[in-house]
Amino acid sequence: MNAQKPESAEYAKMLSRAIRWGAWIAILLIGLWLWEKLLYLEEHRFPWLVWVDLAYAITYGIWMVFPWVKQSPPVWKFGMTGYLVMSFFFVFLLIGNIMVDASAAGAAGERLGVPGMEGAIMFLCLAQIPGILFERHPEMMN
Repeated sequence: MNAQKPESAEYAKMLSRAIRWGAWIAILLIGLWLWEKLLYLEEHRFPWLVWVDLAYAITYGIWMVFPWVKQSPPVWKFGMTGYLVMSFFFVFLLIGNIMVDASAAGAAGERLGVPGMEGAIMFLCLAQIPGILFERHPEMMN
């Protein structure tokens, strides 16, 4: 007798796969954000921060799309824990960059606009957490 999966589990898998495709969009946006930072490296108030951003964002992007999601449970737990910790520090890094940009704009007598690129990157990166979780455990969506 074939056991049928509940419809909600299939919906959870479909939704999580769609969210996981957002990881590639996030990596593209991270690349564009880093490219913009590198273009204005000479004018940046703290050039070392751009290099920290570059190194951390590359590491974070690789970790995000590395195929640890479909591995054995211990590997998945290690990967998920690492992703959660790295996400926390990545959001902290993005917010720190926004603060540095705002202080530089304030010193120049200007006002920083809405940080839309950083906000989109944060949203897409943090959306990967439930995507990864429900891809691995679709029954948890019930």
